[in-house]
Amino acid sequence: MIIPTIATLAELQAHLRVPAAPDGSPSAVDADLQQKLDAATQFVCEYIGDRAVPDDVWIATIESWTPTTVPPVVKLAVLECTADYDRFRGDDADMDRQREPGFLPAPVRNLLVRYRDPVLA
Repeated sequence: MIIPTIATLAELQAHLRVPAAPDGSPSAVDADLQQKLDAATQFVCEYIGDRAVPDDVWIATIESWTPTTVPPVVKLAVLECTADYDRFRGDDADMDRQREPGFLPAPVRNLLVRYRDPVLA
């Protein structure tokens, strides 16, 4: 799957309420946020693209999304996932936070429930 650009760094900065540099130049924080945004986008796209029976039409739809054509709920999921990655970087002692290895955070999964192929056991 080709991972599309679903949200921009400027949209993420607005979501996180992080001001851009006054002179517009990229900073180390911007580079870190962009890396997290790219990872969250990949994770969300792979999550909703995973189907019990591969669906090339659905994959092509995901790959065609842009920041202006993506469904708002999917964009929000990417922004929320990125915020989670930024908040829980692994360098704090927040032991109350339960993480499921290999899964998106539960609030992000809840946003994407309508875009996920249901699995029958």
